[in-house]
Amino acid sequence: MGFLDKFKDIIRFDKLTGMSDSESTAPTPTTESADLTTLKVTELKAMAKEQGHKGYSTLKKTELIDLLNN
Repeated sequence: MGFLDKFKDIIRFDKLTGMSDSESTAPTPTTESADLTTLKVTELKAMAKEQGHKGYSTLKKTELIDLLNN
């Protein structure tokens, strides 16, 4: 199961349990950066595509992480 599948499962779980954004524990930017570094470039590119970023296909891993954190 890929990262995005796990993320989608978390979203579904939040909807099923009725948790609001304020009740769920959102990751801090530092935690989010650490999590992004464990992902593969293809997974980072998929996230960039989902978020609607342009020009991500030629970026290196660190550049993709910076793009996704901003």
